[in-house]
Amino acid sequence: MKLIMFLKCFYFCYSLLALYTINYICIQLFIHKHLVFTKYL
Repeated sequence: MKLIMFLKCFYFCYSLLALYTINYICIQLFIHKHLVFTKYL
């Protein structure tokens, strides 16, 4: 029973980390594109 709880917690934390990483990468790409775009305007 404890193993199931541990796996659920691990999966939840991993999902949060993955979402955070994806959001961070998207934001970095957006900022980079925005800076390049404004540079050429």
